[in-house]
Amino acid sequence: MTDKSAITDYIQVAGSADELGLHRPTGIAILPEYFETAPDHAHLRQRSEAATVKTLFRTNGLLLDEILPKSERIPYIQNNAFAWVGPTLFISSALMTDTRWP
Repeated sequence: MTDKSAITDYIQVAGSADELGLHRPTGIAILPEYFETAPDHAHLRQRSEAATVKTLFRTNGLLLDEILPKSERIPYIQNNAFAWVGPTLFISSALMTDTRWP
């Protein structure tokens, strides 16, 4: 199995969140599919694996920033393949430079 992980430059998350009418993440957040191209937040989709990642974070006491109000949900994409596709994790530079963060 080949490792296909990569670190690449990404769009300005704060600006895109503003354009989509979302909360700006200031810590760790799961970014939905089409975040960089969606014309509005109605076109966003979350990979079904994001629910697993959210549960793992919550179980281990790690907080995730929510980009939508609690009253709204992003529809899930159901993957019926054998491959596990993890969601995009966003870690803010403010969190990375916080001296309290290990």
